[in-house]
Amino acid sequence: GKLPNINRWREQIGLSPIKETEVNKVASEISAAGQKMILVNMANEKNRVVVAFFKRSEKTWFFKMSGDDSTVSGSMDSFKKILESLKFNDQK
Repeated sequence: GKLPNINRWREQIGLSPIKETEVNKVASEISAAGQKMILVNMANEKNRVVVAFFKRSEKTWFFKMSGDDSTVSGSMDSFKKILESLKFNDQK
């Protein structure tokens, strides 16, 4: 589920867990490569984690970027280009 994953990623950068009612503060829906995805973007004082994920053919795909806050923030356009470039064998 969305909340357990978000809280696991929060723990990885030293943030406390959130409740279901707070998910919309860190997660939003985006569209990339013809897919609706959930984009999670969270940071502490030094680090940031950004994850895009979606379900396709009963499998969940995750794309994660984490590291120094300024580096990750500065790489968001490139991250979104990667998401836009996704192609699946059943797509033409």
